[in-house]
Amino acid sequence: ITCGRPSVMMWATLRACVIVRHGGAWSCTTIWLRRSSPVVGFTAMAGLALLIPGYLLLGAVDWQPSGLLAALGIICSGIGMGLTMPSLSTLVTFNAGEQDQGLAMGGFRAAGALGRSVGPLIGATCYFLYNPGRPYLAAAAIGLTPLFLVWTLAKAKGEVGEAGPAGVPGAAES
Repeated sequence: ITCGRPSVMMWATLRACVIVRHGGAWSCTTIWLRRSSPVVGFTAMAGLALLIPGYLLLGAVDWQPSGLLAALGIICSGIGMGLTMPSLSTLVTFNAGEQDQGLAMGGFRAAGALGRSVGPLIGATCYFLYNPGRPYLAAAAIGLTPLFLVWTLAKAKGEVGEAGPAGVPGAAES
C-alpha cells in the first residue's frame, strides 16, 4: 500500500462520495420524493442514468489509468445510487396495493440482499478471470435493463413526458 499523494487524494475522494451519498443525495432524495410523487420514475431514471456512465468510467480506468476517471466514476455512481435506491423503494410501494405493500417491500429488500451477496462473487470471478474493468462494464450493461423497466413503468403511468417529468413546472406535458 502506498502512502503517496495519489492514494491520499483517492481516499479523500472516496470519503467525500460516501458523505454525499449517505448524507446528501440519499436524504435529499427521500425528502424530495415524499413531497413530489409525480417525479419518482424520473428520479429513478436519472439515478440509473448516472450509475451507468459511472460504471463505464470505472471500467475505463483499467484501459486508461487515471485518477480523474476513477474520481468521476466514483462520484457518478455514488450520486446515482443515492438517487436510485430511494426512488425504487418509492416506486415499489406506489405500485403495490395497500394490502400488498409489505410483501412487495419484503421482496424488494430480499432481492437487494441477494444481489449484494451473489453480485460480489460473480464480480470477483469476472475480475480475476478476465480483467479488473470487466465487472464494471458488465454492471453498466446490466443497468440498462432496470433503466428500461423504470422508463416503461413511468411512461405507462404518465410520470414522464416528452422532455421531462410530468407535473413539474417548466417540463413538457405529454
